[in-house]
Amino acid sequence: MADFPGAFCKQFNLTTELLKESTNIPNIGSTVPNGLVIELKSFCDKSGRTIEDLFKILCKLNVEFCASNSKAINVKITRLLDAKKKLTSKKKVPGFKNVQDFCEKVFVPPTSRTECIQNTSNQNDIDTTINKLQNLLNIETAPVQNSVPESDRKSVSVQTIFEDSDCDVDSKDLNLKKFSYKVLEKKNNRLQRDTEGKYELIQSLESRIGHFSIRNVNKRDETAKKNLHALRNEQRTVLKQEKILKKCTEHIEYNKRTIQDLTSNNHLLTTEPASVKRQLECEKQKKLYAQKTNSYLHTELQKVKKSCDEKNTNKETDLLETIAQHEDTIKTLGLQLLERNEEIKEIQSENKMIMNTKNIIATKSDGKTYNENIRMCVIELAGLEVAVEKVSPIIQCVCLHLIGK
Repeated sequence: MADFPGAFCKQFNLTTELLKESTNIPNIGSTVPNGLVIELKSFCDKSGRTIEDLFKILCKLNVEFCASNSKAINVKITRLLDAKKKLTSKKKVPGFKNVQDFCEKVFVPPTSRTECIQNTSNQNDIDTTINKLQNLLNIETAPVQNSVPESDRKSVSVQTIFEDSDCDVDSKDLNLKKFSYKVLEKKNNRLQRDTEGKYELIQSLESRIGHFSIRNVNKRDETAKKNLHALRNEQRTVLKQEKILKKCTEHIEYNKRTIQDLTSNNHLLTTEPASVKRQLECEKQKKLYAQKTNSYLHTELQKVKKSCDEKNTNKETDLLETIAQHEDTIKTLGLQLLERNEEIKEIQSENKMIMNTKNIIATKSDGKTYNENIRMCVIELAGLEVAVEKVSPIIQCVCLHLIGK
């Protein structure tokens, strides 16, 4: 069984043995997905290969990779790995919903567009101007040195060597040729200026593209979030400081009012010392008068106390004498009371005996047969459909509640 580094390598039939040998690698074309590039990068890291080996494998898979270099591809692969980590951790990546869509997207090799456009435009303009000059003026152009780089080659110095031996041409033709030469030189300068302006425009557009790339947008979002949090914290601190300032201003105003009140009171105290002294003298006189009245009242109270004590002693002696006189009468009255209580008890017992004799009702005559009243009561109860067993308890209950027996 053949071993594959991953699912995408299996799809394109790239075994581990084939990648280790790095020979007979098939040309896929422009359909190299991101998942295949990530699997090849992990294979190279595990097998201890460098980015140059990965670059060679990618060039064999797709010829378009030859236009870039290994450093640019390494940078782009690191960005791919960062985006995949974000998607696996369920973070948002613009343009992709999940990891599968990201891995199935085609990997576009990075290319330096500015240099190609600049070099081709400058070289084409220079070549056209040189050819026109050669055809019209029949002049010898100085060969352009290949050692000079194409990006710095913005103008070509054309050396015209007019030989004295070839002066058979008329003056009119020579003037026409000079005029046409100047016209072409102006066109050349105008084209150079246009290419410089376009080059600057391309640079500005590329800088804008870089500014609006996914990586820069994510960075700007993160910085915007940080700035927003910082701004909110600053707003909170500003609100707290405003509250503290309000409290401080209120406290300062209160202190100012108290200071004004104290200053006004101090002014009054300093301006009216004579009235204060008069009030003090009046208060002193009042105090002396109150002390005198207090001493007088104290002496009078002592006198009243002495008189009250004397009267109380006299009253106590009189009360003792009257108590001694009435003790004998109290004793005699107590004995009489006891005798009367005994008489009352005897009368009550006799009364009870009389009441008991009155409430006795005779139910039998001659001690053998019941009276007619009892018989009539039993008959009426039987007529009222009362049971025979309950007749005697009913008569007893009625007698107990009505007669008390």
